[in-house]
Amino acid sequence: MLVLTTFSISTLLLHYFRGERIDYIDNQIRQTATSIIDSELTDLRAYDYEKVDSIISEELGPDRIDKFFVIRTNEGKNLYKSQSIDLLNLEIPQSPQWVTLHKEGRMIRAVNLKLPRSKTRTLQVGVISDDNFFHLVNIDEETLLYIVATLSLFLGMTWILSASLFSPVREVAGYMKDATRSLDLNREIQPLPGNLLVHMQGPLVNKTDEFRSLLTSISTFTGRINAIRIFTRQWAFQMAHEIKTPLTILNRDVERLAKTHNLSEEETSALSENVEKVSRTITNFLNWAELTNQGQAENLHVIKIQSTLARLSPNWIKIFGERLSIEGQTDFQLMCNPDHFEQFLNNLVINALKYSNDNVQLRVGSHSLEVSDRGPGIPESVLQKWGTPFNKGPRSDEVEGTGLGLAWVKTVAEIYRWDLKVHSDSSGTKITTIFPEIATDKD
Repeated sequence: MLVLTTFSISTLLLHYFRGERIDYIDNQIRQTATSIIDSELTDLRAYDYEKVDSIISEELGPDRIDKFFVIRTNEGKNLYKSQSIDLLNLEIPQSPQWVTLHKEGRMIRAVNLKLPRSKTRTLQVGVISDDNFFHLVNIDEETLLYIVATLSLFLGMTWILSASLFSPVREVAGYMKDATRSLDLNREIQPLPGNLLVHMQGPLVNKTDEFRSLLTSISTFTGRINAIRIFTRQWAFQMAHEIKTPLTILNRDVERLAKTHNLSEEETSALSENVEKVSRTITNFLNWAELTNQGQAENLHVIKIQSTLARLSPNWIKIFGERLSIEGQTDFQLMCNPDHFEQFLNNLVINALKYSNDNVQLRVGSHSLEVSDRGPGIPESVLQKWGTPFNKGPRSDEVEGTGLGLAWVKTVAEIYRWDLKVHSDSSGTKITTIFPEIATDKD
């Protein structure tokens, strides 16, 4: 817009400048033509060059130097032609009244007037000038400097005013990005910052202040989102607690009914397994919810990666066989709650083994762990809602799971500020966790 404004102003300035110079020349031509018509020239019956030159010189004096004169008949015959126009070998049309011609880098501006005492003769008076005379290049340095300074000042003020005007809009955009990130991280949206609240204070100068109305709407909207979020979370936790107690009672009733009605062990086991599955899901959800609400690490210990892997890997091999390979002998220390890390690692490895029929690699690097598989990959719809409980892909019916595993993984990584990177496509999934270094004394 600034460039367009500069170009527009320059074009208007050039048009004005050109028009003013043409008006100046036209006025000179009018005055010259009037002097000639009022002179003895119109009384001459025959024209000779010396007589006409003498009359023109007497009437105009030095003003004749930059002008040309032509006297023609209606049939186009030249009765008199000044030397300046004769050298250009150019015929001036007798119509319209004002004529503008360009030839060899020169501009010819002329007026056609009928001599009042001889209607069959036309007087053509004009000026020959360089085309550059009408361009800005002929402006003197002082004027050009003034024009440049004025334009620079205008553009500078426009830039400052634009930056000032759109600064609050950029602040709103930044706030909305932070609010969206808070929703993605399942966190409460922070209220409007002070630099935006100032726009909502003070007297309302304009009843249709759209920006203040926008801020008010955003503040109301985010407040309602937070209220709904708190209500939904409390309702979900309460419901989970309320369901867990009847499930415990139901499990005991199944055992009692099995004895009373002599149910087979297979029937009893199926009933108990389903009840236990629901109870386990609720327990996992409550554990995740407690961790999310806690929002900070507690009961921290320094643990060693290789020791934790040595303790957990036999269980993985017992359930899934020899499909898991652990690479890398690097050992490093990590500050966290041991239970959180074990659950974090269990979820990563078991998910990879469950959703892949091929081998799974766990690589230990320098302060990093990488779990990769050759499964079908995590669907984009699941990745977009990463960290949301019960977020499962299309294979959820084939593979037993609740979708809480990845939610736990992301929540733990956020609490301890671990850098979690996920790459997934149709050839498999690779999840890399980079842990911060900690300063501890050597054993």
